Amino acid sequence: VGGRDDVLCIRANQGHSIPNIVCSELLTPISADELRSVDTIVHGTYREAWQKHIRTEGLSKMKRNHIHFASGLPDGEKPVISGMRSTCQIHIFVDGGKCADDNVPFFRSDNGVILTAGVAGGILPVKYISMVIDANTGEILIDQSSTVNGSDDKL
Repeated sequence: VGGRDDVLCIRANQGHSIPNIVCSELLTPISADELRSVDTIVHGTYREAWQKHIRTEGLSKMKRNHIHFASGLPDGEKPVISGMRSTCQIHIFVDGGKCADDNVPFFRSDNGVILTAGVAGGILPVKYISMVIDANTGEILIDQSSTVNGSDDKL
């Protein structure tokens, strides 16, 4: 009969590093209006990556198709959240409104992960980062949400 009935097929929700993925077939685009209204768009990372690259260059999709974000933070009751490892040391919050204003495309996967390929070169530049928090201490490392000109001495 059909040929695929006896074959187990597995699909990664976010596509990860598979080339030539057609995002519109796997992911739901987030409209500019919706992107402006998303309460939390947060990327988890580690101190070394933050210090060496991210704080000056922005977030990179690296060899993946997209940069992954969560719509919330892990907590004691929900330690694992799609799009965020519970071991992350740094939480980087993105300004959805700025991204929407600049037409940066964002998507949502079936399991709720928020994704973007960034802009040129697969980078989401620093100007879209609104806040950076040390996940262990709660210390605010960057708060651009309250600056008028988008600059911050701690960058």
